[in-house]
Amino acid sequence: MRKVFLTSLIFVVMIQFSNAQSYYHFINEGYRDYQKKDYENALKLYDHAFEISYNNPNDIYNAACCAALSGQTEKAVRLLKDAMMNGSPDIKHVQEDSDLISLRVLNDWEKVYTDLLT
Repeated sequence: MRKVFLTSLIFVVMIQFSNAQSYYHFINEGYRDYQKKDYENALKLYDHAFEISYNNPNDIYNAACCAALSGQTEKAVRLLKDAMMNGSPDIKHVQEDSDLISLRVLNDWEKVYTDLLT
C-alpha cells in the first residue's frame, strides 16, 4: 500500500511540475510574440497558459495589453479587471500605458476606470 501511495505522490508532483513548465512556456512564448508585435498570437498563447493557471496579475495584465493592441477591447477590459482584482500594477500605470490607448478612448472608459478603482 505504501508503494502505491508513493508512486501516486510522485506522479502528482511530476504532473504539477509539467504544468508549471507548460505555463511558463506559453507565457514566455506569448511575451516573445508581444515583443514581435504579433498580438493576436501572443494572446492565444496567454490563453493556453491561463488554461493551466489564472492567478498571476502581471501575466493577465500583459494579456490585456495584447487584447487591446489586437482590437479585442471587450476581452481587454475583462482581462484588465481580472488583473487589477489579482493585484496588478497601480491604476496610474493603467492610465499611462500606451498599450491601453484603445481602451481609454472608449465611450464607457470612465465607467471602466471607476470600476477598476473599486
